[in-house]
Amino acid sequence: MTSEMIMLRPMRRTDFPALEELVRQAWYADAGIEDDAVIAASCELERKRIKLREAIRLRNMHRLAAIDMHDFLSRTTEATVAERDGRVLGVVLGSLRSRVTTAQRIRHAITRNCLALPLLASKDGRRGLADQIAILQVDEMLKQDAGKSYQAEVTLFVVSPEARGMGVGRKLFNHMLGVFRNAGMNEYFLFTDTTCDYGFYDYRGLTRKAEHTVRRDSFTQGGLEDGSLSFFLYEGRC
Repeated sequence: MTSEMIMLRPMRRTDFPALEELVRQAWYADAGIEDDAVIAASCELERKRIKLREAIRLRNMHRLAAIDMHDFLSRTTEATVAERDGRVLGVVLGSLRSRVTTAQRIRHAITRNCLALPLLASKDGRRGLADQIAILQVDEMLKQDAGKSYQAEVTLFVVSPEARGMGVGRKLFNHMLGVFRNAGMNEYFLFTDTTCDYGFYDYRGLTRKAEHTVRRDSFTQGGLEDGSLSFFLYEGRC
């Protein structure tokens, strides 16, 4: 696959399941129950219980990813996906702050709340919601530490693992910078963390304006063995 084979187009409503799955793979694809655990179960009833717990966990991961998507979309004004042969391989969402409407924020907030309610019924779901709240709080601290207000944001930038190294991310990112420039912006910001390829932003010459490390028992995927994750706010020029 080469970058010339990739088509960029505006995001459609029908893309949501594919984008939710990209988010899930990026942040919620932690190891599930191994097949050996099912085989080793002492009786059929126990095996069914193990499979049920795994099904609930996977459903919760999808709900958490969907909540994240609606959080991103609540402040997104420009949305572009990369596809090949009808398959979505990546997405970049951008926000021009002056174009975000109150109705947009309210609509996505209502959907997020509806998605969150069933998560309260399980320990796994409650833990996931608590992690999301903790990350939102970190984002607010990063904005305060950066010491300035931005009019443009890359709200989401994610590429399918199978398409990494193929130039998909570069095409998407450059496209969004073009959107910002055409809107008269000369700088923007984005959030990232150590579960992401944040070296991409260093390579692109962005400036790390703020950093904060959080330790939580649930922060094991993509972080340090002690459950530490570092979160960053990067500033870039258009």
